[in-house]
Amino acid sequence: MHRKKNFSRSKTLITIGLIYFFIVLGCKNAPEMTENTNLQYKNDILNKKLDLGLKALEEENYNRAKDIFSKILVQSPATELDFVILFNLASSYEGLKDCNKATEVYRQIVNGALAKFERLTAYSLLRLSYTYECLGQDQKALAALLDVSKKSTLLQEDMQKTDLPSRLASAYVKVGNPTEAKKYFLQALNGVKFLQNKYKESKVLSDTLARTLYFMGKSNIPLNEFKKNPTVQLENIRYLQLYLLQAVELNNRQWSPKASQEILHNYHQLWSVLSEKVDSQSYRLDTLKSALQTVRQLRMQRIPNRNESHLIKSLFENLEEEENKITLALSSQQPLIDLTPQEKNRQSIKQSGKVVAQKESILEKKAQRKKIAPIQNPK
Repeated sequence: MHRKKNFSRSKTLITIGLIYFFIVLGCKNAPEMTENTNLQYKNDILNKKLDLGLKALEEENYNRAKDIFSKILVQSPATELDFVILFNLASSYEGLKDCNKATEVYRQIVNGALAKFERLTAYSLLRLSYTYECLGQDQKALAALLDVSKKSTLLQEDMQKTDLPSRLASAYVKVGNPTEAKKYFLQALNGVKFLQNKYKESKVLSDTLARTLYFMGKSNIPLNEFKKNPTVQLENIRYLQLYLLQAVELNNRQWSPKASQEILHNYHQLWSVLSEKVDSQSYRLDTLKSALQTVRQLRMQRIPNRNESHLIKSLFENLEEEENKITLALSSQQPLIDLTPQEKNRQSIKQSGKVVAQKESILEKKAQRKKIAPIQNPK
């Protein structure tokens, strides 16, 4: 996959980049900032360090960004600029996949900036939903998103209409409330229509819509959380991959390839889960059945078009391959017929080393060959 290592890190932080850039711009121009903040911001040394920190984040050099923001952070944040620095420090931890530390810093912002800087609080709550999701704390992620929804007018309008409802839909799927999930899923789709009407110019529409759909669709599911309950995660992916497919169909140079990679990444995680030894046969069977439903649902969305892009063709070829692998793995896990009591008795005699006079039936031979075993990613 294209730049696989960097992409795995950048997919979360691209959204963060949009957020911190927006906030920093707001701080530079905000008339309500205190005199003390203005004095701090005019300090040439501080300004240079801020630029270096932001540049490091943009370049995905999260260790350097963390070091820079840690050094310029004051001991007791009080001004808006102090909390912006803290926000970018949390973003650096998020880029390093240190979800515990990122959560700790975002919560510090929420607790400290709540009354004074509501917009920054809203963005920090939104990021908290991501870090709670990373930690597998789905109820807390939902609570953070519901808090954000109370402050949604403080977010960029595009995020209010698309990102927030799509994340709420995803969160409700994970806590087992499909009714609420569908409600927010429809809100997110209406948000996409809003963007289509808002950005009439084709280039702006393509860039903005593709980027938005990509972020609406990426799952942020750590592998260890996927393993805990893969059927729930796959149900969530069923919603999210529809956004990603729309992003791919826009054939945007920057965002469509990333959306395609994100779709396939979800199935790669599936094979990582199933390649491990699991005692429960039902765990494997349920996971494979859910995966088959998920990939088939997406493949059904394809409308054949002689003018479709190479990216779309390649994606659906890969999805067909994934479906074939899942089908093959599923068939290897399900016996065609349960062994009869007589066959079970013959098998027990064979295991003890005795001779069996009666031959096994063809179906019983097939059933006997189908043993439960760890599933390897079929080639």
